[in-house]
Amino acid sequence: MVLPDTHVGYIGDTPTYSLGAWDIAMQALAHRAERLTHLVFLGDFGNWESCSHWASLRAEQCFIEEDVALVNARLAEVEAIAAANGIQVVFCEGNHEAWAGQMEAKYPMLRDTINLRRRLLFKERGWTWVPENHFWAIGDAHFTHGHLRGVKGPRDMVRITGASVIYGHTHRYRTESSRNLTGEHAAWELGCLASFDPPPPYAKGALPDQWVHGFGFVQVRSNGRFQVSFRRVIDEAWTELEDGTELRVRPKAVARRYAEDQAIRDRLRAEYGERFYHPGGQVVRTEPHHGKVSKRGEVSPVARTRRARIVRTLPGSQ
Repeated sequence: MVLPDTHVGYIGDTPTYSLGAWDIAMQALAHRAERLTHLVFLGDFGNWESCSHWASLRAEQCFIEEDVALVNARLAEVEAIAAANGIQVVFCEGNHEAWAGQMEAKYPMLRDTINLRRRLLFKERGWTWVPENHFWAIGDAHFTHGHLRGVKGPRDMVRITGASVIYGHTHRYRTESSRNLTGEHAAWELGCLASFDPPPPYAKGALPDQWVHGFGFVQVRSNGRFQVSFRRVIDEAWTELEDGTELRVRPKAVARRYAEDQAIRDRLRAEYGERFYHPGGQVVRTEPHHGKVSKRGEVSPVARTRRARIVRTLPGSQ
């Protein structure tokens, strides 16, 4: 099974991943677990707002501890199913995970604080980490995040690599094939599980009109040949697997995960409140400040926010 860009996290109080699409993906994983040998993450599993250069001017940028805790909570869901069924997990580092390494390079004193391979317990979980712009292969199928220079679509991926590649990064679903003297090769962009609304800062003001929710299954034969099946998640609420099984979003499960996320965020912000926010553990929220407005009345797509009044107080604070 292949899980594309999920972008677990929050900007302000808005989730950057689709809780509905994630719920359906977890149902699909549980349904097919007994038949799976591997689970591949295509990168950008976390949004990593805390390390984002797009967020460096926004006051609501969260702390690294918040991102780590939220991502680990969702990885724990996967681990429970994978460990019980002997599924090997492979994690391709995306450009959002790479932001952490870039921050470590810029501020070496933060290396032990930000080190994602350690903080996400990959050694303890026994999972495989594939660095950004590297490939992991099984049979003739190659997997990577897809943030490669010169790759603007599946055709470019086939041309540059000369291999069959399954990747993410673009949040779109597209496939192209090509035949040359070495045989037939194809590439697949496998959609995402990220939130579309509102468009995230890394979209740089563009509307995500081509983004698609979904995930994939890859069947690899003993001779290395393989087939790819993409299962689109419709309206964050429904999909159908190849065996005819219909999976529908479970509102109670979505509400439970959202409540878990908020409990994690409130607990951590209470811990950090005395030092970074306001005496008594009060949480500073932010309100949008959309910078300059053009003569045509258009708001600048690169919006900043300013420190705002306290709009919520944690339970037990004074």
